[in-house]
Amino acid sequence: MKLLYFILPALFSAIFSISTKDKDKSYQLIPIHYKLSKPDRIYELPHALHEISGITKINDNTIACIQDENGIIYFYNIDKEEVVTRSFFSQKGDYEGITRAGNSLWVLRSDGILFDVTGFTSEIAGCKYYTSGVPALNIEGLCYDKANNRLLIGPKDQFLDKDEGKKKRFIYSFDLKYKRLDKLPAFTFDMKAVRKFAEENHIDVHYKHKKKDKKEPDIEFRISEIAINTLTNKLFLLSGMEHLLMVFNLHGKIEYMEKLDHDIYNQPEGLTFLNNGDMLISNESKNKKPTIVRCNFRKKEVK
Repeated sequence: MKLLYFILPALFSAIFSISTKDKDKSYQLIPIHYKLSKPDRIYELPHALHEISGITKINDNTIACIQDENGIIYFYNIDKEEVVTRSFFSQKGDYEGITRAGNSLWVLRSDGILFDVTGFTSEIAGCKYYTSGVPALNIEGLCYDKANNRLLIGPKDQFLDKDEGKKKRFIYSFDLKYKRLDKLPAFTFDMKAVRKFAEENHIDVHYKHKKKDKKEPDIEFRISEIAINTLTNKLFLLSGMEHLLMVFNLHGKIEYMEKLDHDIYNQPEGLTFLNNGDMLISNESKNKKPTIVRCNFRKKEVK
């Protein structure tokens, strides 16, 4: 009996300790492989790309870029630091995302229309278009998920189900074999969990007052771009208006968040990775020159 008197408190303490560790771990900030506050290179883009809204890698020195006014793909050489060629694929429109999938470049218009651009090495490219069916009116995020042969599409706002849009954010998948949207979202993000992560890790975000003098991180989670880092198998997400970069594992659990420096990242709208893992973030001009910011991949994680 005396033995139980000593053992039981220790046992409860151990259980509580494990539970606390698990709870802490669920909101733990996991370091990434980039020094966002000290980029390795900044490329100044020509005026034609002042409204640059999406980028994707063609090879290790060529980046395909779109801007949200014209149906033109600009191919920017990061070694020469210039646009080396252009490809016309459609008429004027609000184009927000671009990604490469095999021999095609897919372009996303803000109303959810997808353009499958082939022959993009020519000045006049051929293309087909598809209605994605994403249940939102303002859509900006687009990337290729090679492992599942699908496009991932992230709405920025204006969800058709307004009540659901207040509580959660979604990324949808477009099946490239059947050219149709999957019925269920590929990722569902709970806004409470995202805000709790920001609060517990002291992320530099705005706070808003709640009831009983409580404050809560004021995060809107307005997706401007998404991309999968195939070296780390992580999903990177930009909320451009809020200057936030967020990283999730491929199960949708948040692992990292950072407020981007306004002076470096004017208005982050595009995101892609080179083969060696280097990350490129494009920025609209917003009273400055449009840029692509390069953060080299570091084998040792950066805290």
